[in-house]
Amino acid sequence: MDSGRKEKHLINCMLLVLAFLLGVYIFVKVENTKDIQDEQKLLMYRPRDNFLQVNNGIFLKNKREPIYLTGVNLGQWLELEGYLWGMGDHNKQTYQVNYSQDDFDKAFSQILDPKILSQDQFIQSYRDNFVTEKDFLYLKNLGVNIVRIPFSAADFNSFFERQELREEDFTYLDNALRWCAQYQIYCLFDLHAAILPQSTFSHANSQGEATFWKNKDAVEKTILFWTALAHRYNDSAYLAGFDLLNEPQAPDISDLQKFYADAVFSLRKVGFEHLIFVQPNNVSLDIESILLNDKGIVYEPHYYGFGTKARSESEALFAQKEKYHVPVMIGEVGNWANDAWAKNSDIFVLYRFLREGIPIVYWNYKDMIDDNSKSFGLVRGNTGSLYQHFIQSLELGEKLDEHFNWDILFKSFQTEFPSDRPYVEDIIRGITPTSTIDVFGSFEEAKEALMAQSSTTPYRERSAQYIWDLSQEFLNCNGKTIQDCFGLK
Repeated sequence: MDSGRKEKHLINCMLLVLAFLLGVYIFVKVENTKDIQDEQKLLMYRPRDNFLQVNNGIFLKNKREPIYLTGVNLGQWLELEGYLWGMGDHNKQTYQVNYSQDDFDKAFSQILDPKILSQDQFIQSYRDNFVTEKDFLYLKNLGVNIVRIPFSAADFNSFFERQELREEDFTYLDNALRWCAQYQIYCLFDLHAAILPQSTFSHANSQGEATFWKNKDAVEKTILFWTALAHRYNDSAYLAGFDLLNEPQAPDISDLQKFYADAVFSLRKVGFEHLIFVQPNNVSLDIESILLNDKGIVYEPHYYGFGTKARSESEALFAQKEKYHVPVMIGEVGNWANDAWAKNSDIFVLYRFLREGIPIVYWNYKDMIDDNSKSFGLVRGNTGSLYQHFIQSLELGEKLDEHFNWDILFKSFQTEFPSDRPYVEDIIRGITPTSTIDVFGSFEEAKEALMAQSSTTPYRERSAQYIWDLSQEFLNCNGKTIQDCFGLK
C-alpha cells in the first residue's frame, strides 16, 4: 500500500473513532440531561388538588379557589414559655427574658416528687387538658381556618440521638391534625425549638448563644427529621405544611440560606407535596435574602411592631411581595395589652396586611394570665388559688407534698368557656372575610373608642391620633365587608 493510500486509510479510521466518540458523548449528554430533567420534575412543587396551595402569591384551596387564612398560634401547649403561665413580673417576662426549657426542667425537679408524679407524667396530663377537641370547635366557630402548632425537637430525642421514631412521640401532632381535619382547619407544624438553640431567645432553650449553626450534625439531623415527618403526614389534606425553623438567628445569612435550600431539596426529593414555610433571619421582615427557587414556599415573617417605624417596615415587605410575586404570611402577630388600645390599633394595622393579601396568625390562643389588661390570649384556664399556689412553688422551688391536689390542678388548665376577653376575640372576628369595616368618623370618636375601658393607656392624645391616622387609609371601605373591599373569599 503506497503512502497516500495509507494516509487516507488512517484519516478514515480517525474519523470513525471521532464519530464514535461524538456518538458516545451525545448519548451520555442526552441521558444526563434526561436524568437532570427527571430529577427536576421529581423535585417540582406539585400539590394534589385538595391540598392548600399557592400560585403567583395567592393562597388557594381545591386548586382554583382563593382562600384567606385567618389563624392563631397554639403556643404554650407543646412548648412552655414562662410568661404565658403568668410567671414572674409580667413587665419583665418577655420572649427574651423568660424561662427556658432547661429552667423549667430544674424548677420541675425541685417541686415534683417522682414517687407521686414524674415530670413526664406532669407534662402529659398538662397537654391532655390544655388543648382539647373543644378548643378546635371554638376556633372553628370563631372563624379561624389555620392553626400554627409550635413544638420542640426535645420531644423527639429518640430520633436525634438514635434515629428512632417512637409512635408515642407523635401523639399530640396526630391529635392536632385529626381535629383540624374534623373541623376543616389547616394545620401548620412549627419547629419552635430545634435540638440545639437556633436563636438567642429563651423559647429556643438558649442560654444566650445560637449553637445550632455551629453544629453540622444538628443541622443535618433536623433536615432528616423533617423528611421523616413528610413520610408520615404527606397524605393529610388538612396539613398546611412545615414551618422549618422558628425565628432563626444565623450568624451568617449564608448558613440560613443553605439550611433552607437543603431542607427544601430533601423534602421535595421524598415527595413532600405541601407548603414549606421559611422565616427571615433575626425576626426581620426582609424576605428578599431568603428567596428560594420553589413555587411552594411561603415567606413567614413575624410582626409585633405598632408605630410609625413599624409601618414603614411593613411597606418594605409589601414592596418585596409585589416585586417577586411570592406568598407571604405573618406567622405571629399580637399585642401585650388586652384592651381598647390593642383592639383599635391592632385591627387597622392588620387591615393593612389584609389589603395586601397577607394572612395573619395571631399570637396567642391561650395563656394562664389572670389579669386581662396584661394578656393577649383569646381564652385561659382557671387561674384561681390552687393554680397560683402551683406557680408560686414553681418560681420559688418549693416541693409540693402529697396533699397537693394534682387532679384539680390539671382540670384548671382546661379552657374556660365562654371567653371573658372580648377585645382579642373582636380582633380575630374583625379580620375574617365577612366582617364589616367600621372607620372612625372623627378624631373624637377614635379617642373615645381608645379610652373605653382603657384607663391605663399612656399618651392618650397621641395614641388616639395614631389609630385615627390608621383608620383613614380605609375610608373607601367604610361599611363594606373585608371580602368586598379587599377581594377576598
